[in-house]
Amino acid sequence: MLATMEEGTRDRVLEANPGMGFDHPAQINDLRYVLGPEQFGVESYRHWLKQFDPPGFLRRLLAGVVVMDSPM
Repeated sequence: MLATMEEGTRDRVLEANPGMGFDHPAQINDLRYVLGPEQFGVESYRHWLKQFDPPGFLRRLLAGVVVMDSPM
């Protein structure tokens, strides 16, 4: 959702939710999502932005190449 937001709105959402994004796929887990879905979404977006090839990362994730308990 953040990627499709109007830039000004997205900037306000990111500013209201400080963070640096996830550093490791193991940080992306159900517990973090359940405890703070809004922050989880923002951190996931920031993680996406840090990828060398964001669309390729998503393809690898969906294909099962990125395993959540191992480094990328």
